[in-house]
Amino acid sequence: MAQIPEELLASFLEILPQLLLIANESSSVEYEILQRFNETEMTTDALETLTDIRQEVSDRYSQLTNAMLRIASIQPRATDDSLTIISNRIVNIQNRIPAILRSIEEITNDWRLS
Repeated sequence: MAQIPEELLASFLEILPQLLLIANESSSVEYEILQRFNETEMTTDALETLTDIRQEVSDRYSQLTNAMLRIASIQPRATDDSLTIISNRIVNIQNRIPAILRSIEEITNDWRLS
């Protein structure tokens, strides 16, 4: 297996659960809106935003895990370019997470959920 720097591996392992929790939270809020208000013209924007959020984190999760698996299979050692690419992806995702969480929070507040 290619030698992956500990810091990069730690960042990778830290971000995956965050993405899963965001996907779960967006699904939970979507479900609650549907249960309370049904799918109407008024709820459409919120429901679409939540679906988009879930799709975005799912795509990022898949891209990140696939890239890391490719890096892990490089022998005898991953190239610096590969490590830089994955590191940049992680940083981009980390920077995007607060905005995603704010969007979910705004929808939750707008619909007076929990």
